[in-house]
Amino acid sequence: MKLEIAESISQLDSSSWDELVGGMPLLSHAFLSALEESNSIGSGTGWQPCPMLVFDNKKLVGAMPLYVKHHSYGEYVFDWAWAEAYQKSGMDYYPKLISAIPFSPITSQRLLVSPEYPSKEIQSLMVEALEEIMHNNHFSSAHVLFPNDNSAEILTQSKERKLGKSARRSRIQAWYAIALRDMTSPTPNGISFTNVIATPTQSIDPLPT
Repeated sequence: MKLEIAESISQLDSSSWDELVGGMPLLSHAFLSALEESNSIGSGTGWQPCPMLVFDNKKLVGAMPLYVKHHSYGEYVFDWAWAEAYQKSGMDYYPKLISAIPFSPITSQRLLVSPEYPSKEIQSLMVEALEEIMHNNHFSSAHVLFPNDNSAEILTQSKERKLGKSARRSRIQAWYAIALRDMTSPTPNGISFTNVIATPTQSIDPLPT
């Protein structure tokens, strides 16, 4: 299997994406693409689409709605204290990675898998890749916002994470932040999309399954 990072959801085949979302309208290709095409997210908004994709040959078999965030607005999760702590330590909290439905606190699947494929294997692969992308590209943290029980179980069963592991679940809010870097380590400034994350033609090195 091959993992890739795309620059948007609108550039993907709609039927291939929608096969993974199980009828959830706010995860549909139409809805997420409309956010991009209306400029609600994208350049200049602080929401930079970078969906994670898993292919078996050329078939899309897994995906994760993923964004590079340059602020914490529109998330319904309040992490301003973390951002302040980073600032006081002379480091940058932004950009960060989040997996979420923009501007929505709706709980749903975040680790999307084709019903024809083994879900836990592909979901675990995406969690490992999320951490790898975060570390390799010097993001402060990665957050999965409002996951349903299935996604939350995969996340919380992952191997022990480094300093800053945090998981919080409630009826109105659920999120998971993995592997905050040691707060004594400097963070590069002026990070842009082109030098922090793979382009659609680049692939993340395969992980062991």
